[in-house]
Amino acid sequence: MRITFLNHPTTQLTGKNSNMKTGIIQKLICGIVVAWFAFGVQADPVPSAEPREQPTSHSESTNKLADATSPNDVKHYGLWLFGKNMNDADLHALGASGVTDVLLHDYAITCFGQPAVEAWIEKANALGIQVHIWVQAFYDGKWKSPAQRGNPKLALFGKILAHAKQCARIRGVAGIHFDYLRSGGMAYKIAGSTAAITRFAKFAVQHLHQVNPKLIVSGAIMPETTETAYYYGQDYEELSRYLDVVIPMIYKGNFRQDSPWIEKTTKWYVKHSKGAEVWIGLQGFRGPKNATKLPPSELAADLELARKGSPDGILLFRWGASHIVPLKPEK
Repeated sequence: MRITFLNHPTTQLTGKNSNMKTGIIQKLICGIVVAWFAFGVQADPVPSAEPREQPTSHSESTNKLADATSPNDVKHYGLWLFGKNMNDADLHALGASGVTDVLLHDYAITCFGQPAVEAWIEKANALGIQVHIWVQAFYDGKWKSPAQRGNPKLALFGKILAHAKQCARIRGVAGIHFDYLRSGGMAYKIAGSTAAITRFAKFAVQHLHQVNPKLIVSGAIMPETTETAYYYGQDYEELSRYLDVVIPMIYKGNFRQDSPWIEKTTKWYVKHSKGAEVWIGLQGFRGPKNATKLPPSELAADLELARKGSPDGILLFRWGASHIVPLKPEK
């Protein structure tokens, strides 16, 4: 039996152990006895793009990159991968399907230990696949407000960034992906939350680029275009000034939309980015209350609609909940 020691100071325990602050803890996780010095451990998350009570409408707009980018110029194809599933994913099969990027949840470090994660990343890199560590920002089982009395919670920012910097130092990592880079749907009730989230993104990019100037810092964005700042504290245009990559989660099942919405919404985000690359996320299953995988033909059609919006990348949410279909268009 292998015992792995981890220094994981910023994740949080939930449930009956939530009051534990520091110490050495041992627990059987993912078939491995793991001991860590920590506040706790955060398991793989629930999907982060949960809609408000009513979905919003979206208007079609032209593509600002139309002169420079065609639908066949998508450079990045990938998927989200839960940490517990790291060793279940067939990297050779993913590479053969056209995957260039995998967003691996940081729970993999807790499950298997950093050396095992580094070895897995090395295998992925050898197949031409970049690995980004998927980090949860303002949600760890409960929402963490980014602001208080109109001011950003700098101590909270420091904890999140300390963990992200640890992940950025993992050998072979290509990027850090911030999920839950937002409030939980009522940002308008939290004074200063939008400015605080923008400030966090700016700080995160600065600090992570100090660790590795080539690191790709990305953030998951809600797909409600002009309303994301009001409800989620995500000022898209401001965030796209600082993040290297923005990833709108254009999940038609969660937002009860049809497939044409994918193309229209992709075009909106591409047009309004102020410098960040736009990689869009597609949902590979029916929705939050229906885990049925989309038929391969429907998923392929959604991929084609996304390509028509001329993003820089397309990702599937997620491995295990989606069929793995050929991602790149036929030549």
